[in-house]
Amino acid sequence: MQAPNQPLVDYDDHRIAMLQAVAKLLTSNVKLREKIGTIAVSYPDFYKDLAVLIDD
Repeated sequence: MQAPNQPLVDYDDHRIAMLQAVAKLLTSNVKLREKIGTIAVSYPDFYKDLAVLIDD
């Protein structure tokens, strides 16, 4: 999988931001504009729970 040359944009949509965070796991070259506030709208513990899944 090849990462895009431009940073990904989430357009302040929490669903897109979460999808991008998961996509980042597939390639370390993806540049994300991480917006915890955007994701916290629907899932405040998203990054904490994602870290648990990664460690398993």
